[in-house]
Amino acid sequence: MATHFHRAYIPLMTKEVQHQAAHTGATFLRALVNHMGQEASPLIIECLVGNTDELREVALVAVAELRLHAAVPIIRGMMNDTNPSMREVARQVLLDMNSDYNEDS
Repeated sequence: MATHFHRAYIPLMTKEVQHQAAHTGATFLRALVNHMGQEASPLIIECLVGNTDELREVALVAVAELRLHAAVPIIRGMMNDTNPSMREVARQVLLDMNSDYNEDS
């Protein structure tokens, strides 16, 4: 499903992501981001909160790739995460997103 993407798979893939299916959820989220882009924004933002570290990290990378500025408040909260590597990824994404504001000035 992730390698031979078809839009008919979107509901099943979304369900797997939302149910935090071990490695499958992260793989499917990557595929959805690659094939849907901004259309996957609500699911990406949803994955930033209360999910496995693997899924949250994939969501953080997607936020940076797609420049989802709506996720910035959630990412700021992730700066207090109990996982130091998650805090570092969140910090990097915020720095990256901040460069958008500096370039617009």
